[in-house]
Formats: sequence, C-alpha cells, structure tokens
Amino acid sequence: MKTIKEYRQHQRKAISPIIATVLIIAVTLVASVAIGGFVFGLFGSSTVTAQVQAIAASIPSSISTGSTFTAVCATAQGAAGYTQFSNTGTANTIISTISITFGGVSYSAALGGSSCTVTAGSSLYVQISFIPAGATAGSQYSGFVVTANGAQVVFTGAFQ
Repeated sequence: MKTIKEYRQHQRKAISPIIATVLIIAVTLVASVAIGGFVFGLFGSSTVTAQVQAIAASIPSSISTGSTFTAVCATAQGAAGYTQFSNTGTANTIISTISITFGGVSYSAALGGSSCTVTAGSSLYVQISFIPAGATAGSQYSGFVVTANGAQVVFTGAFQ
C-alpha cells in the first residue's frame, strides 16, 4: 500500500488558481465583445442581395409577330412592347420567367441565360413579341417576372 507521500509524488499538477482566473476573465471578455458587436451592430452587414423592381411598361395592343407568347431580354427598349426592370441591390440576378395575365388567361415565357442578367445598379428590358387577340388600347393587364432566386416582381399596366 502506498503512503500519502508516495501518492503525492506521482500526481500531476494543475494550473494555479491565478492563471485559471485570468483565463476565465479573458474568455468572458472576448465573448462579451463578440455578442455586443452583433447586438449593437458594430460589425457591418455583408449581405449581398438583388432588389429588382418594375420601372416602366409599354406594350402596344397591336403586337402580333407569331402564334405564341414570346419574350427576350435586351439592354435597351425596342420597337416592340417592353417592360423595364431595375436592380437597386448589390448583387446581380437573372430573370428566368415572365408571365402576363390578360382577359383571365395567363401567358408565360421562359427566359434565362446571360442575356437576362439584371446587373446591380442597372436596368434590363424584357421585350414581348406576341399579345393575344382581343387586346385593345386601354385594356388592363398584370404580370410578373421570376428571378433566379425565386423572387416574383409584379407589374401592371394598360395596353398602348
């Protein structure tokens, strides 16, 4: 059987109480600064988002250059009908679909690709090349575009 003296010689020594206290205070200070920074907004937000909105729409009631509803993206307004979208956010996004509802019927066209990118701080035009029969000047329509992240941007107007 071991004596108390032999037992103490083989024991490992712990850190001193002073060092332990200093370590606890240091960890507490670091944690409080981190939490305070997030709560009081000391650390800036680094969120990058796209904020797309419909600016203008000009769709003549006489457009009819095909038999199906089609649309293309462009950097400038064309002679055909168009809807202008602006991105006031800090990230680029892509418009993937456009839909227009007129007379209780919805018409959709798939868009996409690099030509339909709405660059941050700029505008993009979606040109429409077919409107169904029955659209007359002053007739109301509504529509929306869907961006790559699933956001829907709604627009309304009257045919020209």
